Amino acid sequence: MPKQCTYTLYGSMLNRGGRVIWALEELEQKYEIIDLQLFKGEQRTPEFLQLNPHGKVPALLVKPSADEQVDSGNEILIESMAILYTLAERHQALLPNSSAERAQCHQLMAYCATELEPPLWTQAKHSFVYPEKRRVDAIIPSCLFEYQRALNYLEAILSDGRSYLLGDDFSLADIYIGQTLMWGRSRKFGELGECCAKYIKRLKSRPAWQRAIATVSPQN
Repeated sequence: MPKQCTYTLYGSMLNRGGRVIWALEELEQKYEIIDLQLFKGEQRTPEFLQLNPHGKVPALLVKPSADEQVDSGNEILIESMAILYTLAERHQALLPNSSAERAQCHQLMAYCATELEPPLWTQAKHSFVYPEKRRVDAIIPSCLFEYQRALNYLEAILSDGRSYLLGDDFSLADIYIGQTLMWGRSRKFGELGECCAKYIKRLKSRPAWQRAIATVSPQN
């Protein structure tokens, strides 16, 4: 059995930290959330920059269990994809058993990181994240074109009636891509096909996702 750890997540369900919260819930792990107020610059305090010099969330502080070696020390993980893989490997779940399916899982997550998420994040930066002097409105149509192309690819994958991206079994790919799709939908960006829309509905019916979204603070 994997050793129990104490997890502290810097982030929230309203940013990429949501992927980690969802994974921790799927893995039935205990954790604490420190919801940094990004638009107030709390991710750039000296204290947080010691944890993640890039000043970004999520960051996951892993404290070893009492029965682990005393010299193992605490561990800081950054980058949501790396955090997800580390959690899955540590707790031996959310990754397929076969090497072929693991390769598909890696491929889908890489596709999300390189094709699905970048145009969505670029659109956000040029809509409200950047100060107005850095925004380029003319880039938005290209972002929409690229994002819609990625959506259409996922729609084709799901069109054979599978429940999840790798078939009947839920995996890390569903957390990583599912959260990105929900982000795009919340931004009303792109047009979801019927299969993707039903897929999101299935994901949101998972008890772990419902527990994860319940962590959102009422003032948000």
